[in-house]
Amino acid sequence: VSATGNAARALGWDQWLGTLETGKAADLIVLDANPLDDLRVLADKKRLLFVMKDGLIAAAHPEMELAGEISAKHVLTIKDSI
Repeated sequence: VSATGNAARALGWDQWLGTLETGKAADLIVLDANPLDDLRVLADKKRLLFVMKDGLIAAAHPEMELAGEISAKHVLTIKDSI
């Protein structure tokens, strides 16, 4: 809340940004582990399931089956190595 909700409210953008609610822009990452338990999961691409930009999936592992209605027109592939 302090990093997103309060910041959006301070900027006057809280009607469209800052919290996960229907109708708001959503930029987020989804992991298969809780980074509050171990921050190292944020550096491991194998733990990253997908990335959402403006409420649509913008990047995902190629083997993930994603619903078309929540996927961007072009979805980037997350690779485990460089």
